[in-house]
Amino acid sequence: MNVVDLLMRLLSFESITPDDAGSLAFIEKYMEGYEATYVNEGGVKNLFLSKKFSEGPHLCFAGHVDVVPAGNGWETNPFVPVIKEGNIYARGTQ
Repeated sequence: MNVVDLLMRLLSFESITPDDAGSLAFIEKYMEGYEATYVNEGGVKNLFLSKKFSEGPHLCFAGHVDVVPAGNGWETNPFVPVIKEGNIYARGTQ
Protein backbone atom coordinates (compact mmCIF):
# COMPACT_ATOMS: atom_id res chain seq x y z
CA MET A 1 0.00 0.00 0.00
CA ASN A 2 1.52 3.32 -1.01
CA VAL A 3 1.38 6.38 1.23
CA VAL A 4 -1.55 8.01 -0.60
CA ASP A 5 -3.62 4.80 -0.41
CA LEU A 6 -2.76 4.53 3.29
CA LEU A 7 -3.81 8.13 3.92
CA MET A 8 -7.06 7.67 1.99
CA ARG A 9 -7.87 4.57 4.05
CA LEU A 10 -7.12 6.31 7.36
CA LEU A 11 -9.27 9.30 6.38
CA SER A 12 -12.23 7.02 5.65
CA PHE A 13 -12.70 6.00 9.30
CA GLU A 14 -15.57 7.92 10.91
CA SER A 15 -13.54 8.16 14.11
CA ILE A 16 -15.50 10.79 16.00
CA THR A 17 -14.31 10.97 19.62
CA PRO A 18 -14.52 8.67 21.56
CA ASP A 19 -15.18 6.03 18.82
CA ASP A 20 -12.10 5.02 16.85
CA ALA A 21 -14.40 3.26 14.30
CA GLY A 22 -11.89 0.45 13.80
CA SER A 23 -9.00 2.74 12.88
CA LEU A 24 -6.79 1.54 15.73
CA ALA A 25 -7.30 -2.12 14.76
CA PHE A 26 -6.42 -1.21 11.16
CA ILE A 27 -3.22 0.54 12.28
CA GLU A 28 -2.27 -2.37 14.55
CA LYS A 29 -2.69 -4.81 11.65
CA TYR A 30 -0.81 -2.51 9.25
CA MET A 31 2.07 -2.31 11.74
CA GLU A 32 2.23 -6.08 12.17
CA GLY A 33 5.36 -7.11 14.02
CA TYR A 34 5.18 -4.24 16.48
CA GLU A 35 4.07 -4.81 20.07
CA ALA A 36 0.66 -3.23 20.63
CA THR A 37 -0.53 -1.82 23.94
CA TYR A 38 -3.98 -0.30 24.37
CA VAL A 39 -4.62 2.28 27.08
CA ASN A 40 -8.08 3.64 27.87
CA GLU A 41 -7.87 7.24 29.06
CA GLY A 42 -11.08 9.07 29.86
CA GLY A 43 -13.15 6.71 27.73
CA VAL A 44 -10.90 7.10 24.70
CA LYS A 45 -8.76 4.18 23.48
CA ASN A 46 -5.11 4.89 22.76
CA LEU A 47 -2.75 2.59 20.88
CA PHE A 48 0.97 2.44 21.56
CA LEU A 49 3.14 0.44 19.15
CA SER A 50 6.73 -0.41 19.95
CA LYS A 51 9.56 -2.50 18.59
CA LYS A 52 13.03 -2.78 20.01
CA PHE A 53 15.67 -2.67 17.29
CA SER A 54 18.74 -2.08 19.47
CA GLU A 55 19.90 -0.85 22.87
CA GLY A 56 20.39 2.68 21.56
CA PRO A 57 18.17 5.75 21.75
CA HIS A 58 14.49 5.45 20.95
CA LEU A 59 12.33 7.35 18.50
CA CYS A 60 8.61 7.97 19.03
CA PHE A 61 5.96 9.14 16.58
CA ALA A 62 2.74 10.44 18.09
CA GLY A 63 -0.56 11.21 16.45
CA HIS A 64 -4.29 10.83 16.85
CA VAL A 65 -7.11 9.26 14.87
CA ASP A 66 -10.09 11.00 16.44
CA VAL A 67 -11.93 14.01 15.05
CA VAL A 68 -14.78 16.22 16.18
CA PRO A 69 -18.05 15.87 14.26
CA ALA A 70 -17.96 17.34 10.76
CA GLY A 71 -19.71 20.67 10.49
CA ASN A 72 -21.93 22.00 7.72
CA GLY A 73 -20.56 23.18 4.42
CA TRP A 74 -19.12 19.95 3.03
CA GLU A 75 -19.66 19.48 -0.70
CA THR A 76 -18.89 15.75 -0.36
CA ASN A 77 -19.10 13.15 2.40
CA PRO A 78 -16.29 14.17 4.80
CA PHE A 79 -15.42 10.50 5.42
CA VAL A 80 -15.06 9.59 1.74
CA PRO A 81 -11.72 11.12 0.71
CA VAL A 82 -11.65 12.83 -2.68
CA ILE A 83 -8.61 13.85 -4.71
CA LYS A 84 -9.35 17.04 -6.63
CA GLU A 85 -6.79 19.17 -8.46
CA GLY A 86 -3.94 17.47 -6.59
CA ASN A 87 -5.45 18.00 -3.13
CA ILE A 88 -7.08 15.46 -0.83
CA TYR A 89 -10.37 16.55 0.73
CA ALA A 90 -11.76 14.69 3.76
CA ARG A 91 -12.33 15.13 7.49
CA GLY A 92 -8.90 15.29 9.09
CA THR A 93 -7.06 16.95 6.19
CA GLN A 94 -5.99 20.54 6.04
